[in-house]
Amino acid sequence: MSNGALMAQRVGCQLSNRIAAIAPVEGTLEYFPCNISKPVAVFEIHGTADKNIPFNGGYGCGVSGTNFTSVPVTIQTWIDANACSCPYADQATCGQETLTDGDGTCTQFGTCNSGGNVTLCVIEGGGHTWSGAGAGQIDFPGCNKTVGTFNASLNMWNFFASTIPTSSATTTGASSDAMRIMPFWFLFAPFLLAWTALNVFG
Repeated sequence: MSNGALMAQRVGCQLSNRIAAIAPVEGTLEYFPCNISKPVAVFEIHGTADKNIPFNGGYGCGVSGTNFTSVPVTIQTWIDANACSCPYADQATCGQETLTDGDGTCTQFGTCNSGGNVTLCVIEGGGHTWSGAGAGQIDFPGCNKTVGTFNASLNMWNFFASTIPTSSATTTGASSDAMRIMPFWFLFAPFLLAWTALNVFG
């Protein structure tokens, strides 16, 4: 989420030969050009009322002073990278609504190169929060901390689980497949927490 989502986007671009899928939450692509060597499945979750990293791009209300890429540009970049058949649009007639959960609606943008489906889950009115997590998340003054009812954790898990072919679970290659979708943010969590402490509370 947030900085972790920005990192996931970049890892997907730079390490596409080792990463099968990414699922950024409230974070857009800030690394260009995104030249991938193999398809990377994308499951993007973003609230329409996120003021830290605005859905339509621009400067957020946080402390970074960053002019963020918009969600539409982010999704279109992944659509192009994965050679998907449907371009981004708010009401994409060629896109397929694959999931509705609470205040979230997920759309898959056509057929893509094998293993590279691109899905955007829009949380209507959602702020810069982990949707479905409930109260108690960090609040930045002047920012929107509205928590959606879309179950980000469950739907993300289902996405990652479906990314690995069922046959892989019974082969010796299962461990390598699992590593390809390992949540790398676990490795960087201490550094992200340290950065937050220094820049927000320091």
